[in-house]
Amino acid sequence: MTNDTNENFRVWTTNILSDLNYVQGIGPKLLEALENYTNFLYQAQGFKKLDSVLIELPVKSAAMENWGLIIFYQHSLFPEKNSNSIMRIDRVTKTLAHEITHQWFGNLVTPDWWDYIWLKEGFARYFEYAITDQVHPSWRMMERFVTEIVQSRAFLIDANLDSHPMEQKRKSPDDVKNSFNSITYAKSGSIIRMISYIVGEEKFKTKLRNYLKTK
Repeated sequence: MTNDTNENFRVWTTNILSDLNYVQGIGPKLLEALENYTNFLYQAQGFKKLDSVLIELPVKSAAMENWGLIIFYQHSLFPEKNSNSIMRIDRVTKTLAHEITHQWFGNLVTPDWWDYIWLKEGFARYFEYAITDQVHPSWRMMERFVTEIVQSRAFLIDANLDSHPMEQKRKSPDDVKNSFNSITYAKSGSIIRMISYIVGEEKFKTKLRNYLKTK
């Protein structure tokens, strides 16, 4: 099934219509929020549409961004069948925001090598909360970022004796696989949040827009 109410943002799935309708409704709003923040339209990247496909595969990740196509894994993203719980909606919204952000940070601007994977994942983690906050201000996402990401993940994992720098040399497939951890996601996102607060949001936006333009 697909929902074609917005020809620029389509969602495909097998049979979970409630999930399709929610993603179809919130997706364009998140996309527009990021376009406004970055002052860089999605279609300026050369794409006329962004498709989301919900599939059933036994993998650990919730979703995977591709340029113009986001793949969601139903068992991870929607574990509670036939439920519209607050936690479910929250998880779906943040995951979609994360993957939409990767259309800019990761796809439009791609790190030169896996050593810098923290950069694209840090931006995705930060905007996962920031653009959701624009769409749902009553959710107080930027306050939640402090408790859910900075305090509960970044501080805890970085306090371990086996913690490591965000940027590391990646020389093998195993090195790359091991890159996707809380340092890469939570600490990097926290650093980006810290930068935005230190320089101020307007200067942060300006530098971010220059970063995207000089891709």
